[in-house]
Amino acid sequence: MASRLLYVGLFVTLLILVGARPKPEIVDFVDPTYGSIVRQIVKADGQEHNMYVHRSPFNVDNSYLLGIRAALDHTDWRVALYTGAGVFQRNLFSVDAGWNWRITWDRLDPQILYIQDNDQSLFAYHVGNDTLTLLRQFSPYVGFVGGSEPSLNQTNTRVLVYVSESIDRVGVPQIRSYRLSDMGDEKILYPSMILPAGATIMSSGMGTPHYIGYGDHIAMAWQSADATGLLVYDEATSSTIHNFIGDSFGGGHFAFSSTGKLAYRTWNAGLYFTTYWASDYNDLEIHVVNINGTDDHVVFRASEAEAWWVQNLHLAWPATVANWFLVGFYPPAYLGLPILYVPPYDEILQVFIDGTPSRYLTRTGTKSFGPPIQGWSQPLPAPSPDGTRVSFNAVCDLDNVGSLGCTPTGTIDQYIFYIYPRRS
Repeated sequence: MASRLLYVGLFVTLLILVGARPKPEIVDFVDPTYGSIVRQIVKADGQEHNMYVHRSPFNVDNSYLLGIRAALDHTDWRVALYTGAGVFQRNLFSVDAGWNWRITWDRLDPQILYIQDNDQSLFAYHVGNDTLTLLRQFSPYVGFVGGSEPSLNQTNTRVLVYVSESIDRVGVPQIRSYRLSDMGDEKILYPSMILPAGATIMSSGMGTPHYIGYGDHIAMAWQSADATGLLVYDEATSSTIHNFIGDSFGGGHFAFSSTGKLAYRTWNAGLYFTTYWASDYNDLEIHVVNINGTDDHVVFRASEAEAWWVQNLHLAWPATVANWFLVGFYPPAYLGLPILYVPPYDEILQVFIDGTPSRYLTRTGTKSFGPPIQGWSQPLPAPSPDGTRVSFNAVCDLDNVGSLGCTPTGTIDQYIFYIYPRRS
């Protein structure tokens, strides 16, 4: 009898210890304003978010979701694996152990993703088997440029990396791509050969050279002493398609479609860091243009007064969707609250390019922590390749203006919601 009581006591103690371990909790709620059903991955003992707006955290069939789990002080970054519905599975890679968190899913195989490490190696990782396959080990004189990541062309047949090679002790930036099947057919492009004189690649993650998901086209944001821009290059024909020049393209807040279109913004960002974002535009406009520079037109507009309570915004275009993209708005970090809730403010907006009216999908209810975590408390909506679901970030603040349904944790949480077709 005593031994049985001892066993029961140990079992109960084990349950208490296991139950006391902080773990992600699923909380579903209905957005009171726009009606979307939102799933919050609640975890109050750390900061959790996606991998930035232009990296889809969802794999090709939506069976998996990636996220970043960090300590409360935003150190100890780990890449985490969830089911496509947000159920935590396991931690995959630790940034402190030398892995680059900027990961790219395969466009066809739902089990494969591509990752770089600090030893200048490119790997394919099989999620199901938990195995790494070395694709290429670069020489000690060739290193991945900070902020860059592997990217795949539209047909999933080539992989691109952005590196710097030490030549005569001088780092020379290079864009290298390889046939994915055997890492052969190396192509090397020197940005200095195609950029304007004196221009250099911007260090922004969205600005570093990458395949845009249309053919073999590559985009790179650049800056010089007197200009900024975005150059689109076709690797298949070895030719520059267009060089977009202006402050609207230098900041990295743009998105490309799988049909060769570019969405970008023009805006003075009255409540943002105007000394950096200063421009000739006061009204907030979102444009769509062909990547060859033709047919530039406005698809969303808000006057300066209407957009006054927007500090920042990000654009994201699902990899296989042609006729719409997403906009994530972010409210001011250092000001109080407006008296009444009026969009745009903190929402995720669906913008159609065929004349269909835009629609707000959900509020995020987020607020800012301030530097250095401020950027990750922005919604940064990241859609699945097929555009059926979205991951976003938020710090739930029930003191925010209007009605919210989220659970406050005092930390950044990752969220998921589904996009349903518009009712006729």
